[in-house]
Amino acid sequence: MKTTKVIFITLGVILVLTVGVATGLYFTRPVHTCIGQDCDGQASAESPNTTTNPPAADNIVDQTDQLMNWNTAPKELSNLNFFDSNTVYGDQKYYDVGEFTQGKYKGGKLILFTGNPLTMSLHADYIRFVKLDSKYTLLTKYSDPVFVGESGDGPIEPKINYKEDNFDIPELDFPSILNGPEKNQKLKYVEDKWEMFDVSKYDVVFLDNQWGSVYTDKPSTKTVKNGFYLRAPDGTIRTYTYEPPFMGQDRIAKLTWADGTTNNDEYVSVERTGCGSFGYASVKYEGYPILLDTFVREGTVPPRFSSTELKLAGKTADGDDIYDLKDKNNLLLKDIYNNQYDVGGGESDGKLSYEKFLASHPVFFWKDPFDRWLKFQNYTFQPQAECGKPVIYLYPETTTDVEVTLNPEGGFTYTEPVYNNGWEVTAKPNGQLVEKTSGKTYPYLFWEGRGGLYKSPEKGFVVAQNDVHAFLVKSLGELGLNQKESADFIEFWEPRMTGSPYYFVSFYGTKVMDELAPLTVTPKPDTVIRILMDFSPLLAPIKVEPIKLQSIPRNGFTVVEWGGVLR
Repeated sequence: MKTTKVIFITLGVILVLTVGVATGLYFTRPVHTCIGQDCDGQASAESPNTTTNPPAADNIVDQTDQLMNWNTAPKELSNLNFFDSNTVYGDQKYYDVGEFTQGKYKGGKLILFTGNPLTMSLHADYIRFVKLDSKYTLLTKYSDPVFVGESGDGPIEPKINYKEDNFDIPELDFPSILNGPEKNQKLKYVEDKWEMFDVSKYDVVFLDNQWGSVYTDKPSTKTVKNGFYLRAPDGTIRTYTYEPPFMGQDRIAKLTWADGTTNNDEYVSVERTGCGSFGYASVKYEGYPILLDTFVREGTVPPRFSSTELKLAGKTADGDDIYDLKDKNNLLLKDIYNNQYDVGGGESDGKLSYEKFLASHPVFFWKDPFDRWLKFQNYTFQPQAECGKPVIYLYPETTTDVEVTLNPEGGFTYTEPVYNNGWEVTAKPNGQLVEKTSGKTYPYLFWEGRGGLYKSPEKGFVVAQNDVHAFLVKSLGELGLNQKESADFIEFWEPRMTGSPYYFVSFYGTKVMDELAPLTVTPKPDTVIRILMDFSPLLAPIKVEPIKLQSIPRNGFTVVEWGGVLR
């Protein structure tokens, strides 16, 4: 059975440039802002019942001292009803995680909120507040953007009295690098995607003298992220990844094969899905299936991984042994060749014969310093699951020089014009782009590549095939795409939604797109709208929880991007 192909298509970034002073005003506002009711009397511009007087700033201590008396475990509280459960967050939970023992919040409680955004998001939001004298202060440094709405600037919650932009809690600030006790055990910090720590899911790898136990995922037949984790004192996780020392930024593995030749191919040590990856590493555990559940084909029983079935294949630049599979017909190799490696058919169409495929070292294995077997797959034979054919439109109000940069975690496979650490173009109001280096004219910017950690959606909509057109028209309008953008979207996607009687359709927004493929535009936009559609064919309807679709007003310099995952 042939594997599902997944291609992420992004079509359209619209930039409307305006001249103003909003950005300057933003950066000159006070650090502390009273943003809710019950604020000592005076009204602020943000709320008729607010004041700009935050809690007194006396008794500030040296931030290297411990500020908190942490609870052994987070204490779940009753619902504080900070946010509307019908329009903002579902599955709301509040926790008392500790008490301030000194400083301006002495005696105050640190409250952790978690909730699942009802809009388009990969994961729950985590927000931290101080409760002092029945008033609440939002700590923005330790929180996801609060007022859910893709702009991150929705309705202000009156129960939140103040916000702090720069307050530090050293016990929640973790190092960018962790070094294990053995050689080459260097771990790199991953940008926070908040999650509660559950010790039952992890095994201890080593003990850090300052930060305590360092964990990794327990072996499992289910997909795991295969990162490294610290438990923060408030009960949340801090995540680290391991980067093999022989892998460079160009993904070319520094190896010498057993026949004496030097490797010049790119390799990837994660499992690909959607337009990103399942986790931080592809780890194969002794006695567990060699294939991920996601890649197991109907009617097959995946073999168990055993290091006894490996043979020496060469050495890394540091002299470590690398291995490949003894059995040329191992189901992993067959799966890669038959279901992941696809260029359109037989060798005459560009696909290598199976013998040549094997000779090209499609996979190799290496035992890392943490005693894990890592699988590395040749980039040529990766599944066609990439952020493919994104097109970026630029529409300034006046002819403007614009720089656009993208940073998909998995890198680019193609760009047009050539991506020289970014695109520099002169954008005209009619959408015409002139590349500054070559002087060539383009209707848009084009790129293909692969994004970061990707989780398939669980909420969305079930749409009958006959209703696809009407659904797309309605949904794209609710998401704020204009007539031209909607027409382009439908022209590309509707023909790809004709082979099944039903479809499961969902959308992710700017927050998720920024994680998969961060976008930077200069001059800085005032509004950014990024939309990703994910859909899967269904033979019959299923029950799913719907998501809330919403649009954002296009104010000032606006970026609009749409895309999708093709299965």
